[in-house]
Amino acid sequence: MPPKVLVSKALIFFFQEKQSLTDKRDMKKDHLFELFIQRLHRFSDIEESAQDFIRNTAHEYFLKITETAHIPQDHRLGIIEDIEAEIVEMYRKKTYGHSSLKSYRVTINKPKTKPKFW
Repeated sequence: MPPKVLVSKALIFFFQEKQSLTDKRDMKKDHLFELFIQRLHRFSDIEESAQDFIRNTAHEYFLKITETAHIPQDHRLGIIEDIEAEIVEMYRKKTYGHSSLKSYRVTINKPKTKPKFW
């Protein structure tokens, strides 16, 4: 009978370790970047300005954060500003070479054509 108890303790330890590894992998995901890309490729809002895009993305991400964590009222504005700064940096890198958000979305939405040879 005692070996079964040891086996079950080993199984519990194994599953706890497996769960903690899953949590660590989830922590490595950049949820802000995923949301940024998802909103960047949202073609239904093609007329959205860059400022509106950045503000809306920051607020949507902030709402996701507040679902799982409590943020004191006096720190909220600073956190939103930090999130907006991160999004501005990602936006500049992703849309480099395009004059506007609309230009980027139109270019991305075009179907790829094969080059024609002589």
